[in-house]
Amino acid sequence: MKCEKCGGDSDIFVLLPVKKPDGSLSEIVCHDCALASSAYCKKHQMPHLGFSDNETTACRICIEEAVAENKNRAEKIYLNMKTELPLEEINELDDWAQLVSSIAGNSIAICVLRGVATKAFRLGVSIDEVVKRIIKARSVDLILPNTFLGG
Repeated sequence: MKCEKCGGDSDIFVLLPVKKPDGSLSEIVCHDCALASSAYCKKHQMPHLGFSDNETTACRICIEEAVAENKNRAEKIYLNMKTELPLEEINELDDWAQLVSSIAGNSIAICVLRGVATKAFRLGVSIDEVVKRIIKARSVDLILPNTFLGG
Protein backbone atom coordinates (compact mmCIF):
# COMPACT_ATOMS: atom_id res chain seq x y z
CA MET A 1 0.00 0.00 0.00
CA LYS A 2 1.20 3.52 -0.78
CA CYS A 3 0.61 6.76 1.09
CA GLU A 4 -1.92 8.91 -0.77
CA LYS A 5 0.02 12.05 0.22
CA CYS A 6 3.71 11.26 -0.39
CA GLY A 7 3.44 7.99 -2.31
CA GLY A 8 5.77 6.20 0.09
CA ASP A 9 5.45 2.72 1.51
CA SER A 10 4.89 2.29 5.23
CA ASP A 11 4.01 -0.30 7.83
CA ILE A 12 1.64 2.15 9.52
CA PHE A 13 -1.16 4.02 7.79
CA VAL A 14 -3.66 6.50 9.19
CA LEU A 15 -7.11 7.33 7.83
CA LEU A 16 -7.55 11.11 7.99
CA PRO A 17 -10.84 13.01 7.53
CA VAL A 18 -9.59 15.07 4.59
CA LYS A 19 -11.82 16.12 1.70
CA LYS A 20 -10.09 15.38 -1.58
CA PRO A 21 -10.72 16.96 -5.00
CA ASP A 22 -12.49 13.78 -6.18
CA GLY A 23 -15.08 14.24 -3.42
CA SER A 24 -13.75 11.52 -1.14
CA LEU A 25 -13.90 12.46 2.53
CA SER A 26 -10.88 10.47 3.67
CA GLU A 27 -7.23 10.08 2.90
CA ILE A 28 -4.98 7.14 3.74
CA VAL A 29 -1.55 8.44 4.68
CA CYS A 30 1.65 7.20 6.26
CA HIS A 31 2.38 8.09 9.88
CA ASP A 32 4.85 10.83 8.87
CA CYS A 33 2.26 12.52 6.65
CA ALA A 34 -0.37 12.12 9.39
CA LEU A 35 1.93 13.91 11.86
CA ALA A 36 2.30 16.78 9.38
CA SER A 37 -1.46 17.07 8.86
CA SER A 38 -3.75 19.52 10.65
CA ALA A 39 -6.33 16.70 10.72
CA TYR A 40 -4.22 14.67 13.17
CA CYS A 41 -3.85 15.34 16.91
CA LYS A 42 -0.20 15.19 17.82
CA LYS A 43 -1.05 15.33 21.54
CA HIS A 44 -3.28 12.25 21.45
CA GLN A 45 -1.65 10.53 18.46
CA MET A 46 -4.92 10.02 16.62
CA PRO A 47 -6.87 11.35 13.64
CA HIS A 48 -9.42 14.09 14.17
CA LEU A 49 -13.14 13.77 13.61
CA GLY A 50 -14.33 15.11 10.27
CA PHE A 51 -17.58 17.00 9.75
CA SER A 52 -19.90 16.89 6.75
CA ASP A 53 -20.69 20.62 6.62
CA ASN A 54 -17.14 21.77 5.82
CA GLU A 55 -13.51 20.74 5.92
CA THR A 56 -12.84 21.54 9.59
CA THR A 57 -11.73 18.79 11.94
CA ALA A 58 -11.30 18.37 15.69
CA CYS A 59 -9.82 15.84 18.09
CA ARG A 60 -12.46 13.89 20.00
CA ILE A 61 -10.29 13.63 23.11
CA CYS A 62 -9.36 17.33 23.07
CA ILE A 63 -13.09 18.14 22.95
CA GLU A 64 -13.82 15.87 25.90
CA GLU A 65 -10.91 17.35 27.87
CA ALA A 66 -12.29 20.85 27.26
CA VAL A 67 -15.75 19.72 28.39
CA ALA A 68 -14.26 18.24 31.58
CA GLU A 69 -12.21 21.40 32.24
CA ASN A 70 -15.27 23.63 31.77
CA LYS A 71 -18.03 21.44 33.24
CA ASN A 72 -18.42 23.80 36.20
CA ARG A 73 -19.28 26.56 33.69
CA ALA A 74 -21.75 24.49 31.63
CA GLU A 75 -24.90 25.71 33.39
CA LYS A 76 -23.74 29.34 33.20
CA ILE A 77 -22.96 29.05 29.47
CA TYR A 78 -26.33 27.41 28.79
CA LEU A 79 -28.22 29.99 30.88
CA ASN A 80 -26.36 32.85 29.16
CA MET A 81 -27.43 31.55 25.76
CA LYS A 82 -31.03 31.00 26.91
CA THR A 83 -31.15 34.54 28.31
CA GLU A 84 -29.73 36.23 25.21
CA LEU A 85 -31.27 34.27 22.34
CA PRO A 86 -34.73 34.59 20.76
CA LEU A 87 -37.29 32.01 21.91
CA GLU A 88 -37.26 30.19 18.55
CA GLU A 89 -33.50 29.67 18.83
CA ILE A 90 -33.79 28.53 22.45
CA ASN A 91 -36.39 25.97 21.36
CA GLU A 92 -34.07 24.71 18.58
CA LEU A 93 -31.18 24.47 21.03
CA ASP A 94 -33.31 22.68 23.64
CA ASP A 95 -34.73 20.20 21.09
CA TRP A 96 -31.22 19.30 19.90
CA ALA A 97 -29.72 19.21 23.41
CA GLN A 98 -32.55 17.03 24.77
CA LEU A 99 -32.04 14.55 21.94
CA VAL A 100 -28.27 14.44 22.48
CA SER A 101 -28.77 14.24 26.23
CA SER A 102 -31.04 11.21 25.90
CA ILE A 103 -28.42 9.46 23.73
CA ALA A 104 -25.27 10.52 25.62
CA GLY A 105 -26.69 10.39 29.12
CA ASN A 106 -25.32 13.82 29.98
CA SER A 107 -27.18 16.88 31.19
CA ILE A 108 -28.51 19.30 28.62
CA ALA A 109 -26.00 21.92 29.76
CA ILE A 110 -23.08 19.51 29.24
CA CYS A 111 -24.37 18.63 25.77
CA VAL A 112 -24.56 22.31 24.87
CA LEU A 113 -21.04 22.82 26.25
CA ARG A 114 -19.80 19.89 24.13
CA GLY A 115 -21.37 21.45 21.03
CA VAL A 116 -19.75 24.79 21.82
CA ALA A 117 -16.38 23.13 22.56
CA THR A 118 -16.52 21.15 19.33
CA LYS A 119 -17.09 24.31 17.31
CA ALA A 120 -14.34 26.09 19.23
CA PHE A 121 -11.81 23.43 18.24
CA ARG A 122 -13.05 23.39 14.64
CA LEU A 123 -12.62 27.17 14.39
CA GLY A 124 -9.48 27.44 16.53
CA VAL A 125 -11.11 29.86 18.98
CA SER A 126 -12.11 29.76 22.66
CA ILE A 127 -15.37 28.44 24.07
CA ASP A 128 -16.24 32.00 25.16
CA GLU A 129 -15.68 33.26 21.62
CA VAL A 130 -18.12 30.70 20.20
CA VAL A 131 -20.75 31.73 22.78
CA LYS A 132 -20.20 35.40 21.84
CA ARG A 133 -20.64 34.57 18.14
CA ILE A 134 -23.85 32.63 18.81
CA ILE A 135 -25.30 35.50 20.84
CA LYS A 136 -24.17 38.14 18.32
CA ALA A 137 -25.73 36.17 15.45
CA ARG A 138 -28.82 35.51 17.61
CA SER A 139 -28.73 31.98 16.22
CA VAL A 140 -27.64 28.52 17.36
CA ASP A 141 -26.92 27.42 13.79
CA LEU A 142 -23.20 27.71 14.53
CA ILE A 143 -23.28 24.69 16.84
CA LEU A 144 -26.20 22.60 15.59
CA PRO A 145 -25.32 19.91 13.05
CA ASN A 146 -26.64 20.45 9.52
CA THR A 147 -28.53 17.17 9.77
CA PHE A 148 -30.51 18.60 12.68
CA LEU A 149 -31.10 21.87 10.81
CA GLY A 150 -32.37 19.94 7.81
CA GLY A 151 -29.30 20.85 5.75
